[in-house]
Amino acid sequence: MPEHTQPPAPTLDNTTFAVLCGGEGRRMGGKDKPLLNWRDQPMIDHVLSSVPSQLPKLLSANRNLEQYARRGKVIRDSQVQLPGRVKPGPLTGVLSLLQHCTTEWILIAPGDTPALPSQWWQVMLDVATANLHHVVAHDGQRQQHLHLLLHNSAQAALLDFLGASRFQVFLWLQELQPAIAQFDDAAAFRNINYPDELNNSV
Repeated sequence: MPEHTQPPAPTLDNTTFAVLCGGEGRRMGGKDKPLLNWRDQPMIDHVLSSVPSQLPKLLSANRNLEQYARRGKVIRDSQVQLPGRVKPGPLTGVLSLLQHCTTEWILIAPGDTPALPSQWWQVMLDVATANLHHVVAHDGQRQQHLHLLLHNSAQAALLDFLGASRFQVFLWLQELQPAIAQFDDAAAFRNINYPDELNNSV
């Protein structure tokens, strides 16, 4: 965000929760991962219930739109205003969410991470409040590139990045230089990628 601009601290009143559900699920045989059951409940519902219910909900999705629409406002990749030819990917979803978010801040998580730790959202908001800057989660072992708290000013930087035909999330974050929200439970941020992991209750 511009150095001369002092954004307000994120609160439950100026933050939207957004979930990335637009992947192709290739390692799940093409199934729509966030809608698959984990611990007897669709993964998307675990993710949504990890934050306070009063937060507005946005869902980046490209199929099974009716099922997602029961849970929040659905944004398709086709609705995003792209700078030239941009291939689909996680950053396309992030941009579409930023473009349709009506609050100053947006908290983002992938729809296939159903084991998020209690109060993870509060840690993210606290770090943003202390730094008045974008935030990315670190699970204690590695950075979780798509667990983000972004001020809406990030949209301009992302448009420039994609407009230069650059698509790697970690490279965009290197330019954005977000503050780090430190956690110590890598398993809590794990993606569920394979069928046998759906039956893992650990």
